[in-house]
Amino acid sequence: MTLEELGDRIHIEVKELEQYMRQGLLNLEEIQSEERLEQLRLLDDLARLGLGIGELRQMNGLMEGSRTEENQLRLLKKWRFQMLDEIHGKQQSLDRLDYVIYKIREKNKIGK
Repeated sequence: MTLEELGDRIHIEVKELEQYMRQGLLNLEEIQSEERLEQLRLLDDLARLGLGIGELRQMNGLMEGSRTEENQLRLLKKWRFQMLDEIHGKQQSLDRLDYVIYKIREKNKIGK
């Protein structure tokens, strides 16, 4: 199967598949089952969520090895909590910025 055929089959751009090959996440010779195709789709979803190559390799190892779904879910939940922490941090920054905007507006009302 060529990269183009694989991309058409699982709806992933060829440039993304080429990147996965360079990163060691994809080997065309090992794409022989629907299960492996689904794993590749999952890796692509995780990459689109912003997970880095180290995290993708970690998940790929769990999917290729004899590890259980439980270990995969544990890892995904860990990443989910990390994303939530990032969101909360951004929300705190946004709240501080809103407060600064409020203070400037209030100052301008008093000065008029």
